[in-house]
Amino acid sequence: MTDQELVRKLLSHYQSVSKMLSLGNLELLKSDELYKTKYNIEDTLKNYQTFFNGTEAEKIEEIITKQRITPELGIFLESNKVNSELTDLYVLLKELITTKDYAREIDLDATTRASGF
Repeated sequence: MTDQELVRKLLSHYQSVSKMLSLGNLELLKSDELYKTKYNIEDTLKNYQTFFNGTEAEKIEEIITKQRITPELGIFLESNKVNSELTDLYVLLKELITTKDYAREIDLDATTRASGF
């Protein structure tokens, strides 16, 4: 996988997390949707560890949820719960993208402002 392909995939995950944070701020995000997406992104990041140097790879390992819970179906989450579950992942994705493509930092900052996070 090229750096460009990796950045595209990471950017897609970043946008998913940004969208979930926006929904969470409105308390319109369901528990099952949050955890399904979060765990999927974490699994993908684990597979991407080899594309990063020691520091970024260690950050990926550190952020991955060790004990996964089974979410309650159809329960809307409070905004503070959504933020606590996704903030570290959001920040890490932004860092990984800018590590591989520094020019993306400007685009990501605009996305961050637009999502209100």
